[in-house]
Amino acid sequence: MANRGIWDAVVSAGPQVSCAHTAQDIDLYLQRAGEFLDEVIAG
Repeated sequence: MANRGIWDAVVSAGPQVSCAHTAQDIDLYLQRAGEFLDEVIAG
């Protein structure tokens, strides 16, 4: 996710958000995760 402008502090912990994140931050995270999954599935 780092190459998509998203920083996951602990890779082994999986996706996470905190109370410091805004709704827009969460939307961006989900968008980038979806783009990544689309690329993986498409091969």
